[in-house]
Amino acid sequence: AEKIFKPVIQAFDENISENKANDSTYDIDKTIRVIHEIDQAIINNDNLEDYLLKISKQDYRNVAPEVLEARKKLLQTTMEIYARQTKLKDQPDYWDLIREYTLAAGSGINPAGLASPIPTDAIQFDPNLSKKTYENYLESKKVSEEVKGEIRELKTKLLKQLYEYSTVYYKYYDEWDRVC
Repeated sequence: AEKIFKPVIQAFDENISENKANDSTYDIDKTIRVIHEIDQAIINNDNLEDYLLKISKQDYRNVAPEVLEARKKLLQTTMEIYARQTKLKDQPDYWDLIREYTLAAGSGINPAGLASPIPTDAIQFDPNLSKKTYENYLESKKVSEEVKGEIRELKTKLLKQLYEYSTVYYKYYDEWDRVC
């Protein structure tokens, strides 16, 4: 997750620092344009990677640092959610359990036993291996539930940050309306 988010977070960091260090007054028109461009990038890009690439290449000079800081917070929380979702996708599902059981049972096949008319000696079932496979599955499900809980908490955090961002957003829109 960090790999795909790093360029845009780095761009935000550099511009936040530069815009604060130069003690430059922000350009309200450019600030509003950037807000629109970031919002349009969400609408116009079909996936997260394209969106992040698009906004990482924006020119954020003379944009109000407060806007960039608020957007950065949103991106960082989105990155955390994305990382958890990726971790969740890596967890085995029920089919994986069935496959593991089958492979565990198949690992004890005795080829010599297959030649007999009643192949009772053909499969040597190892209950310890099956138990270990099942315990691994349960552990992965426990991790999945923990990750789902983390995602729920992060989504709540993201909603709070969206509210905070909307305060910043409307502050600059109100200013822009007064100027225009």
